[in-house]
Amino acid sequence: MSFINFKDNYLIMKKFVLVLIALFTLSIVNAQDISVGVKAGINYAGTLTSDATYNDYFDAVIAPHFGVVADYALNNDFSVQAELLYSTSGFNRSDTVETLAGDITYDLTGKVNYLTIPIMAKYYFVDGLSLEAGPYVGFLLSAALDGSVELPDLLGGTQEFDKEDMKEDYNTTDIGLGVGASYEMDNGIFVSLRYNLGLTDINAEDLSEIPVTDGALDKDDTIKNNIFQFSVGYKFM
Repeated sequence: MSFINFKDNYLIMKKFVLVLIALFTLSIVNAQDISVGVKAGINYAGTLTSDATYNDYFDAVIAPHFGVVADYALNNDFSVQAELLYSTSGFNRSDTVETLAGDITYDLTGKVNYLTIPIMAKYYFVDGLSLEAGPYVGFLLSAALDGSVELPDLLGGTQEFDKEDMKEDYNTTDIGLGVGASYEMDNGIFVSLRYNLGLTDINAEDLSEIPVTDGALDKDDTIKNNIFQFSVGYKFM
């Protein structure tokens, strides 16, 4: 990663963090307009690519997300909610491929962990029930591969992966758009369902050369995060 990319990523992260700090600070000054809280839930997380073959090979993973929220009420109908989340995406592969040298059996799970900052505009069309949409930016924390690939002896035999570091295979930031809905009860408990679509390529390597992909990717293929989130949380009134 070049110094320029690092600097750009740092500046983006700094701006989003400053927004969160500002919202949490305002919550102390004007508690009527801002509520803060916590949320946690599950991701149904997969990837989208320009190569349909890749999508056929890899399935989604079920993984956690959790963090803090700050909701600023503009009026009775609109608010802006900023969040700071630890969120996991990734992929599963469990299949067998026939080759001239023999069958290759894949049993793999990849987990990619991000520090994600969504900024959501919310519209309350019914008391407690809102629609939401807005951008997010995710900063790569770690990526690891678990499982095995059973190869014929001619190709080297079984390969085992035990939390093998994959961080260099991914770009350091993921920028996308989230849309969803949430329902908040009078006691501060809320539930939400959101879809996050990555808009930037998270692929940093020529994955066609990595055995995990079985040549299913071309070096020019783009890979984007594709995540459904279900959350439960509590806002301090």
